[in-house]
Amino acid sequence: MNWFRSHLNWTIILFIALDAIVVVTIQLMGCTNDSVLMNITVVVLGIASFFVYVWVLRRKNRRMWWLLLNLTGVGWIVFLALGNKTRYDVVDREKARDLLKFMAHLDNSVGLALGPLQSTIPRGKVPRHLRTIVENAEMRRMQPKMQGVIDQIEMIRKDVFNTYQWPTVADSEASGLISEIKAGMNGYLDCELKGLRLGQELKDDGDSALTQEMSATSALMARYSKQNRKNSQKLAERYHFSSYDIRELVAEA
Repeated sequence: MNWFRSHLNWTIILFIALDAIVVVTIQLMGCTNDSVLMNITVVVLGIASFFVYVWVLRRKNRRMWWLLLNLTGVGWIVFLALGNKTRYDVVDREKARDLLKFMAHLDNSVGLALGPLQSTIPRGKVPRHLRTIVENAEMRRMQPKMQGVIDQIEMIRKDVFNTYQWPTVADSEASGLISEIKAGMNGYLDCELKGLRLGQELKDDGDSALTQEMSATSALMARYSKQNRKNSQKLAERYHFSSYDIRELVAEA
């Protein structure tokens, strides 16, 4: 497989040669162009060529609309003419893939860490004027579990900034996105830890200053989370990862 990744044009040529050999072999067997076997062969080869060209175009970091040229019957000539991205670009794409996979793993880890603090408040069932009181009561109920969660989030933060090797890439725009993702993750985890520690300090519903600070921290954390998702999506688009690729990464994480 590595050979094919490094020789994309030869992959196309070898596939076309294989197509020709299969068709000629069937003709030598005495089958006409209208025979059932020939029709089935043409359909199978057509489907196979579609997947081969999709695979090659992705490795060349090209848009899928180039596939429309295949309808002309000579699209493969254009695919050969499309310049191969350099090996360095391919390596950068793999680095971006590893980072996106790490981010998906990180989301899962944070979600598992926060599992013991899942609220039992039915969504949409609490009147607005009672929401703060009910939420604060729920926060006090969860206080005995908070230190354990804080310890887990601290471990995740250490893994993110002390253990994980953040990738460096040649592309300036992608490099900027990676820096923003790292800063955003730092801000998100800091807000998460701050919110948990504020929750530990909550004694009663009369502490309006603490309640307001918790709300502000929660809102800031939501903004970091949203920005991280946007930057991750931009990075994926930069290296032409499809939605199917992203689902695969999430499943692997």
